[in-house]
Amino acid sequence: MIISTNRTTRIKITPDIDYSVTVASLPGGGQLVFAQGTTLLTVNADGVYTFTSDDSTKTLRITSTNIAVSVDVTISALDNASAGGSVSVVSSVLPSGAATSGNQTTANTKLDTIASNQATQATAANQTTANTKLDTIASNQATQATAANQATTNTKLDTIASNQATQATAANQATTNTKLDTIAALQAPVLTTVNGNITTQNLVPAGAATAGSAVELTCANLASATVQVVGTYTGALSMQATVDGVNWITVSFSTFILVSSGAISTTITSASQSIYKIDVSGFVKIRITALAAVTGTAAVTINGVSGGVGIPQFNLTQVGANTASTNKGASGTGALRVAVAATAHSAASTENPVIAGGVVTSTLDTTLVQGDVAQHAMTTAGQLITRANSSHENSWSYAAAASGISNTTTAVTIKTAGAASIRNFVTTLDLQWEALGAATEFVIRDGAAGTVIYRTKLGTAAGSKQIVFSDALKGTAATLLEIATLTASVTGAVYANLTGHQSF
Repeated sequence: MIISTNRTTRIKITPDIDYSVTVASLPGGGQLVFAQGTTLLTVNADGVYTFTSDDSTKTLRITSTNIAVSVDVTISALDNASAGGSVSVVSSVLPSGAATSGNQTTANTKLDTIASNQATQATAANQTTANTKLDTIASNQATQATAANQATTNTKLDTIASNQATQATAANQATTNTKLDTIAALQAPVLTTVNGNITTQNLVPAGAATAGSAVELTCANLASATVQVVGTYTGALSMQATVDGVNWITVSFSTFILVSSGAISTTITSASQSIYKIDVSGFVKIRITALAAVTGTAAVTINGVSGGVGIPQFNLTQVGANTASTNKGASGTGALRVAVAATAHSAASTENPVIAGGVVTSTLDTTLVQGDVAQHAMTTAGQLITRANSSHENSWSYAAAASGISNTTTAVTIKTAGAASIRNFVTTLDLQWEALGAATEFVIRDGAAGTVIYRTKLGTAAGSKQIVFSDALKGTAATLLEIATLTASVTGAVYANLTGHQSF
């Protein structure tokens, strides 16, 4: 059984037998007293207890004191005798505020009162916007979303859905309208404009710009921009950008496209008064600023546009010797020029065409120096020269004199000096000698009586040798090559045949 707060409970028991009492959930300070004419048992804590009933009466009284919660009490006979009859519990007077019919008010928070309120009070008269009962809210959602309630302040779910569908009319397409179809319509490209004057140098190029040294554009959702500069001023203007909104860097790759010519530059030229296109996609902010000294006033206007990706475009206003629109006209300046069938095959060209070929070479170009770009070399038959060392036109050969070199130390020139930057190279040597009256040395020299770049010993017995120099013997630029025997051979002659080429 459950014993509740501060009350007396009566039950029927059998006289003169032993009983067991189990008490659970007795709070501290609480007390239960079990009595028939006299007290049989007093309990102050949870546990299992026993008592023997007397024969004075068959009613057991259980009195609870200092109890604010319900206590679980179990009573059972120990000698297996029946406690007899049904057990009845008689409550004392109900506590104040019990859930009687008279207490069914809206302020009553007992569970059965709340249940009753939910069921009985959600009448038509209670269908107000301030009514928070669950069934009233459900009813309001269903019945009050009428045409008369389709106002912007109506927050009922079905009304909101209806507003989305029916009120997104042309008249409502204002910037403050948040309906989904209105938002979609507002996603068209947006133009953002800023302007200002630049009158001084930016002394803080990596941070917050010096006052009067920059015009700044916030680039949220912007892809490209145009920049117009007017006014009388000197000093180049640069573009800087930031991604974190704090640290700035100078943008120097194909930054500005001059709209009047298509010319690309990394800065706006000093004193320029024109319009330029720039790419601002991916940046948080950009600014046009003076990173060097300026004079006067540069009035700068920047228009940023959303949508798309800002990609620099080349201006192909001139195609070869022909303009794109009329297919006529002389060569132009300030634009990329591409030769498109401008000169017929086998005709002299007055253009600088982009062709898959090369240039006919019969002499060495003495203007080329280290680091220069050079064209492919072609033969006069239109063949690409791919042979080692040089073209055929720049090869040379020397044949020995009919009598050879006989009994003399006088040198013989085998190749005259080239132009200022041109060297002579020796690639092969065919050397023969008759029986000599005296042994001698054969040499190849760089310059008249110059440095020996090849030397060999010739004995008195006749002989020959042939040499291919895998690394050609190299002379000095603008210097002749010569051969000689260093001592007179007395009798017999030496015959030398050589080939080579000229190059840098």
